[in-house]
Order: sequence, then C-alpha cells, then structure tokens
Amino acid sequence: MPQKARREAKKIAAKERVSISAAEFGMTSQPPIEFTPEKLADLHKAYDRAVANNTVDFGFQGRTMLTAYAKYLLEYLDNYFARQEKKP
Repeated sequence: MPQKARREAKKIAAKERVSISAAEFGMTSQPPIEFTPEKLADLHKAYDRAVANNTVDFGFQGRTMLTAYAKYLLEYLDNYFARQEKKP
C-alpha cells in the first residue's frame, strides 16, 4: 500500500474509534475499550442512569466505572470525536 494511502486509512480509522487502555482505569488485566460513536452513546446512557440514581459507580463493558470519572471521560471522548469529524 502506498504511504499516502496508508496515512489516509489511519485517519479514517482514527475517526471511527479511540482506544482507552485498562491501565487508564487503574486495571491491568483487561484489554482496552475501543470507543466507537455507538459505545460512546452506550456510556452516555449508563452515566445518565447512574446520575439519575445518584450512584457512585456503575457497570460498563464488564468494568466498574466511577461516575465522577465517567463525567470527564465523556467530556474528553465527545471532544475527541467532534475534532475527528472536523478534520478533512
């Protein structure tokens, strides 16, 4: 594959997903979560339920996530995907 085509393929792939490693969650035995827009929507729903129920943590993708941390993760991911959509 020519170098230019390879770069374009990487740009397209980056727009469709972002990987968050287990180490960022303070865990080492689980594989990273690759966020797609669909998984991001699922995280928003789980977070909204946790906030509505006033819970400290909630389950997502087989992990326990702190509600306070999820707030910042969602902010980061929303901004990440918004930036990816704006790139040419």
